[in-house]
Amino acid sequence: MAETATNPAPCCRKPQPSGIMPRMQLVSLAHRPVRALATKLLALALLAGIGGPFTPSANAQFGATLPSPVAAGELESLLRAAGADEALLAIAMPLHEGYFSRFREFEEREVDESMKRATSPLESAPTVEDAKRNADMRRRIFARAAQIDAELVDEIVGLLTPEAAARAEKLRAALTRRRAIAAIPSMGFARGAHAFDLRSAPALASLDEGSRTAIAPIFASYEAELTRQLERRADASFVRRVRAAEAREELGVSAFPQAPAEGDGNAAGSDAQSQWMQKMQEVQRRAGEEMSRIDAGIRRLHRDTLNAVAVALPPAQASAMRSYL
Repeated sequence: MAETATNPAPCCRKPQPSGIMPRMQLVSLAHRPVRALATKLLALALLAGIGGPFTPSANAQFGATLPSPVAAGELESLLRAAGADEALLAIAMPLHEGYFSRFREFEEREVDESMKRATSPLESAPTVEDAKRNADMRRRIFARAAQIDAELVDEIVGLLTPEAAARAEKLRAALTRRRAIAAIPSMGFARGAHAFDLRSAPALASLDEGSRTAIAPIFASYEAELTRQLERRADASFVRRVRAAEAREELGVSAFPQAPAEGDGNAAGSDAQSQWMQKMQEVQRRAGEEMSRIDAGIRRLHRDTLNAVAVALPPAQASAMRSYL
C-alpha cells in the first residue's frame, strides 16, 4: 500500500526559523512610535491652543487674527446694509482709495514689523511677561486699525446731510464688529461662528413695512449689544494668552516630558506625560473661562432677540427665523 503522507496538527508543529517576528510583537513595535507620535501631536495641539500670538505663517493656518482693510466691494455691501442709497454711495465710495492706501501703509510700517517680533504658538509657550508684551502689541495694532476705520467713517459722514449721516454712522459699528471678529482666532468648524448675525436671515427680506417697523427697535438694541460683546470677546482673546502663561507658572508646567528609552522607565515616562497633559488641559480651562462666558452671552443674545422678534412677525416668517438660528 502506498505510504500516506500526514501533516502534523498545528499544535504539534515545530517552530521553523523564518527570520520573521511573531505578529503580536510586530504590532507592539509598530504601535509604539504611533502612540508616541499621537502623544506629541496632542501636546502640540494643547500648546497651539494657548500659545502666543500667531506669526504670519501660523496666522494663515489657524485663522485670521490681524486687522485688515475693508475692500471696496465689502464697503459697498456694508453701506447698503446700513440703508445707503445710490446718492450716498456716490459720495462714500471715492473715499475708499485713500483709506485703503493708509491702511496698507500702516500694515507695512507697523503690523509686519510687530509680527516679526511675536512668538509663534508652535514654537514655545511664552512667559507671563512675554505674553503681556504680546497682548499689548496686539491691542496697539487693533487700536490703530480702529483709528483708520474711524477716519473713513468721519470723512463720509462729514460730506452728508444729517439724515444720510445717521445711516452712514451704522458703518462705524459694522467696522467695529468686523475688527473684533478678525481678532478672534478660529479654525475648522468654528471659523466664522462669531460673524453670525440674525439680521442676515433670508426670511427678513420678504417682510412688509409694518413688520420691519415693529422689529426695528429690537434689532437696534441687538446690534448695539452684539457690537459690545464682540469687542469684549476680542479683548479676551488677547488676555487669554496672559492667563495661560499665569496658569502654567502657577501649576509648574514646563516643557513636554520626553519619553525615556525602552526599559524600566517607560511607565514613569508615560505617567509624566499624562500628568503634563492633564495640567495643560487645566491651563486651557482657566485661560478660556472669560471667552466661554462671553460666548455664552452672545448665544443668549441671539436666542433672546429671536424670541422677541418672532412675537412681532407673521407665523411663517417667525418659523423661518427659528430655522435660521
